[in-house]
Amino acid sequence: MTPKQIHKLKKNDLIAIASWQQKKIAALRQENRTLQERISSPCIDFEQPGSIEDAAQSVLNIFRDAQKQAEKYLYT
Repeated sequence: MTPKQIHKLKKNDLIAIASWQQKKIAALRQENRTLQERISSPCIDFEQPGSIEDAAQSVLNIFRDAQKQAEKYLYT
């Protein structure tokens, strides 16, 4: 809203806007506190069970491929 539009608003409208803004600010502060707690929490949350196993398998496949390429290079 432009300053001109704000000046044209009625007192009740301005109070409603201010009230809405206060509620929004309170909700954002609460969300901020919740996120700060999650960041500082020492707990590790594994969202994808087995992801470490999958990562280890991927690394193993990389080493197998590298070994095959090395053997191919040495014997050709």
